[in-house]
Amino acid sequence: MTVHPLVLDEMQRFDPLDFELPAELEAGEPPEARSLDRDEVRLMVSYKGDDQIIHTRFRDLPDFLEAGDMLVVNTSGTMNAAIQQHA
Repeated sequence: MTVHPLVLDEMQRFDPLDFELPAELEAGEPPEARSLDRDEVRLMVSYKGDDQIIHTRFRDLPDFLEAGDMLVVNTSGTMNAAIQQHA
């Protein structure tokens, strides 16, 4: 794949993994271990058309779905790890 140098330059400046997450927002345990029901976990809804972002709870997911929407469910497990960034 060939990437135009100007596009590559923009890609190098944007690192989607370069952000700080406050410790109190980390989900290091399952919801039940944090005295939450499964549907009480946080949910971020993003609208591509107008860049609107809504912070809500998973139990409100049906409020954001319309007929014909596709819902992808990730059932893979997670493990404690850090992503290594390469220079």
